[in-house]
Amino acid sequence: MHNSKCPYFNFPVYVYEVNDSPIKNNHNVILQEQLNQKADGKYSIVVSYISSSLGRFLDLFFGKIEDQFNDNLNDDEQSFVNRYILIYKHINNLNIEDYMYGEDDNSDYEFEDKYKNTKGEYYADSGFSVNVNAFNFSNLSTKVSKEGVCLGFAHITTNIYNNGNISKVLENIYNLSSTDYDVIWNKKLYSYQASSELATYADDIAQNEPILDSATMEKPDSEVVKAIEYYFENMNKKIRMKK
Repeated sequence: MHNSKCPYFNFPVYVYEVNDSPIKNNHNVILQEQLNQKADGKYSIVVSYISSSLGRFLDLFFGKIEDQFNDNLNDDEQSFVNRYILIYKHINNLNIEDYMYGEDDNSDYEFEDKYKNTKGEYYADSGFSVNVNAFNFSNLSTKVSKEGVCLGFAHITTNIYNNGNISKVLENIYNLSSTDYDVIWNKKLYSYQASSELATYADDIAQNEPILDSATMEKPDSEVVKAIEYYFENMNKKIRMKK
């Protein structure tokens, strides 16, 4: 779930309210309208009802995805992924507006008064699927960073999924303009099939993977690794500048 400082606009957000009652009111419609008004174009929010059993399934499904991310990320990288990629949160009996926008003072807004008696659980889901929208290989050890290039993964995945501005070609750095990379630009990064030593990072055995040297790898995989390395270094520079 993004906060109000997120740089992306019109980001799709799906909010599911648990309601097992056979009789539904229009609370979801009112909530959707209120949240979209406050979003001011930054999000495109849809609020729907789900059953408690489906809610438990979402917890299990996204919990397993979160575990896969956290196994290979440090605390800062986990925070980055949870803000910009995974973006899933189960909220119990909280003011969902406070969670989404991080506001402490709602005195000039009617949300709290309208819903102060509402008891429910909310599941906020951006629609991102690791098995569709993320690369199918794990964090890479390369000549640029033997410890991994997580921020490169995060930046590329986030920007492509959110229709961000990533160039297909950066002169003397990488070239992802051929048809080999169509699945990437169609947001189906998982469908990209590595054909070189990069493929060792896509199997189920997480041991003895080679340290990749993008300068000596063959296309098309070399350009993917070069792009990940470039954005890894680029994002790290920006983070260091902000400190």
